[in-house]
Amino acid sequence: MVKQRDFYSGRVYSSHWIDKSISNCVGKPNEIGGNKMISYVDDHHIITTTSDEVKKLNISKKKKFTICEGIKLFGIMAQNTSDNLNSMKFWTSVENNKHLPERTAEQMKKFYIKNEHETIEQWLVKSIHENVDFSFSVKNIPSKDFVQNFKEKYEVNFMRLESVEQSFSDKLAGGLSLVSNHSSVYS
Repeated sequence: MVKQRDFYSGRVYSSHWIDKSISNCVGKPNEIGGNKMISYVDDHHIITTTSDEVKKLNISKKKKFTICEGIKLFGIMAQNTSDNLNSMKFWTSVENNKHLPERTAEQMKKFYIKNEHETIEQWLVKSIHENVDFSFSVKNIPSKDFVQNFKEKYEVNFMRLESVEQSFSDKLAGGLSLVSNHSSVYS
């Protein structure tokens, strides 16, 4: 018997719709996924878990947003006005609707403020560069060649990040040698 405590908060589906969609697309890999596949999801809804007894992710407040969470937030940001996005009431609504389980309205609004002037691609470049986890259960992006292809497509952006890091490291190293030279004067 299916019990709420076996799942995280939210809607739970049978996996048959995924299996069926994939088997219907054997030999046609470009047709797997997308709106056609998603249109069948509600037919396989089992339960919506809302109890306090559901599993918890126990996300630390300092835990970086995963790539999946960031993509979800960029989707929310793209569909709303800046008036909404600057409103704490809006982010409280997002939290209450459990769009990102166990993330607080404050965390999501901070993410928005930090990234409001970036595109999702710019954010993804930084996330890949900083080795941000793909999700809470999967550390790396589950694609053999996505990261390599993405790095090739946004090579200039990655080079810019590396250049800024190198410049910062050089300045730090220069500053440390100045401090150590300065302190030796007083020895």
